[in-house]
Amino acid sequence: MTINIGAHVGYADLVPILHPWADAALDLAGAAADIDDSSTSERRPFRCGKDLIVTQLIFTVTVAVVATTTDPEVALDWADYDGVTNRTEIDTLTIPDTTAAGVVLIQDVNYGNGTAVAEGSVLIREHTVQCVGGVIAGAGVLQFLYRLSGN
Repeated sequence: MTINIGAHVGYADLVPILHPWADAALDLAGAAADIDDSSTSERRPFRCGKDLIVTQLIFTVTVAVVATTTDPEVALDWADYDGVTNRTEIDTLTIPDTTAAGVVLIQDVNYGNGTAVAEGSVLIREHTVQCVGGVIAGAGVLQFLYRLSGN
């Protein structure tokens, strides 16, 4: 099922902003790992220039997911300025087996209330659970929707 992001959001009072972060797809068949870990320099974390509230995780499947035993999971974490101190998971998104390429999965954060992230903090994409079972495959792009704190 493909969800129209614009139609799904529809919160006029939230002033939603989509952070594209479309630099590369996450390999769901690969080993679980931090995607934006500064120690590996694979990609860059998102540094918050203002206080904000992360309201939704959005995952666009680019390669169909095959995992007969364990569905893959991705997460969004936040941490203090260095990407390590006070690291906390904002939310996790499970990508079901047999999810076709082109499908967009959307998950509200904190039951739709969102999670506050302070100015100067960093947001880090994380691949938390690898596909397991059968001829594993899958990839996609993790994005997030946020609003500025106070809006």
